[in-house]
Amino acid sequence: MKNSEIDKAISEEVILRSKSLMSFNLEEIKNLPPESVEDIKIGSKRLTICTYKDELPNGEILVIVQCKNTRFLGYGNMFAEGFVVSESSEKRKAEEILMWEYV
Repeated sequence: MKNSEIDKAISEEVILRSKSLMSFNLEEIKNLPPESVEDIKIGSKRLTICTYKDELPNGEILVIVQCKNTRFLGYGNMFAEGFVVSESSEKRKAEEILMWEYV
């Protein structure tokens, strides 16, 4: 499997997991652990996909799904998708500034 194909599969997996988490209700999101790590395999490549849940200073919750395709000496492509949930259960895509720490 070429790196470009692996990158595409990683991107699709990150988006799929983010959409799945976005379907959770507020209580389910609050009950997520602050961090979860899962080893996955795409083609012959072993990867780690991480999910983060952070409470923002304004009380909203940031949820991020992240995976990196390392190619050489730590360099590679990082994939991350995220969303924010308000106390009133409103959800929106995470703003770029909130994503910086994860990409």
